[in-house]
Amino acid sequence: MWQGMHEEKPEKKPMGWGMFMVYVSGGIGGLTFLYYFYKANYSLHKTEILMLEAFRQLPLYSPPGPSTAELNSRLDGTDLPQDLVQGLAEWFVAIDLQEPGGVSRDDVLELMGEFGFGEEEKPAKDFLFRGEGQIEERRRLTCAGLQETVTLVTDLVANEAKKIEKEKNEVPDPDFPEPPRKIPKSMPEMVTVLEAKLKRTSFSMNSANMMRQALQMGQGQPAFQADTAQVPEAGDSHGSSENKAPSPTVHSPFATQTASTVLPEETRGFDEDEQLQLEDARLSRLESDLLSRLERGHLSPAEESRLQDVREKRAKLAR
Repeated sequence: MWQGMHEEKPEKKPMGWGMFMVYVSGGIGGLTFLYYFYKANYSLHKTEILMLEAFRQLPLYSPPGPSTAELNSRLDGTDLPQDLVQGLAEWFVAIDLQEPGGVSRDDVLELMGEFGFGEEEKPAKDFLFRGEGQIEERRRLTCAGLQETVTLVTDLVANEAKKIEKEKNEVPDPDFPEPPRKIPKSMPEMVTVLEAKLKRTSFSMNSANMMRQALQMGQGQPAFQADTAQVPEAGDSHGSSENKAPSPTVHSPFATQTASTVLPEETRGFDEDEQLQLEDARLSRLESDLLSRLERGHLSPAEESRLQDVREKRAKLAR
């Protein structure tokens, strides 16, 4: 009995760093919870939301990158000058607003033809092959994207640079000289072509707007004439001239707008003639291209239909 009373009690071990950090973390977490609990007016749901928002602000993750919409809106035209990329974008938007079905692949290939690139080029064939449909004419009518158009120009320019480099390294054969091939336009000339097409597009859109305003003014003219009549006051049953108050004259809102937008007769006639000449020149190039294909071999049914359509359009312009 006395021996058990004299046994020494085991000494308490000092607190280690692990347990100390547990206590500190628990205390900080508890104080943080109480702070946000008080800030949320003692609402557990609001406290959870506030703590989650604070946790998301911690630098635990890398910042988010650009959204998918931003990536899709970017134009990758690193190998082209900025003015050419901007001109292509403006032309694409203008045609997209003008055409009900948007920009078709045939419109893009037609623009490439004005740049001096033929449809027999490999990038042009690949561009047309990516269209929907089994026949060529169906693929021509399918829509094209802006990035596809910029990429096509980049590929055609790179392909032309490879051809020039290959011609420099080859030794021409004097016995079998190669026929001269068509040289595409330079990049500044492409910008000039785009500027001319944008002017023609804006002129046609302005003409359509003026025609629409004239039709609206013609439809609203009887109503405006009826409003300009003088009406006697309600208190005067005899409608004497002394008590008559003339009603204010109502003018058509389209009158001043049309007058300000209508061009002089000489300028308008000159622009229309220039527009017709440019359209006829474009159709003439298409017709000559199709005829050259016909001389080399035969045309597909789609190309024959296109040739007939071009001739009909030229006949209408000649009238």
